[in-house]
Amino acid sequence: MKSSEKQRATIYTMMLIVAFVALVLACVVMYLELKEYEFDIEAKDYDAAWNRPVSLISDESFI
Repeated sequence: MKSSEKQRATIYTMMLIVAFVALVLACVVMYLELKEYEFDIEAKDYDAAWNRPVSLISDESFI
C-alpha cells in the first residue's frame, strides 16, 4: 500500500461507530426521560416502606 493511500474502514471500525452512536442515543433518551420527571430521582415511598409495621409486610396466613 502506498503511503498516500487512505486505509479502508474495516468492519471493526464500523462496529465502533455504531456502538458510539448507540451510546450517544441512549444518553439523549435518558436525558429526555429524566426531564419528564424534572430530574427528581429521589424515592418518594422509601421512608414509608421502612416505617411500615412488620405485620403488614409478612402475613402469617400463608404459612
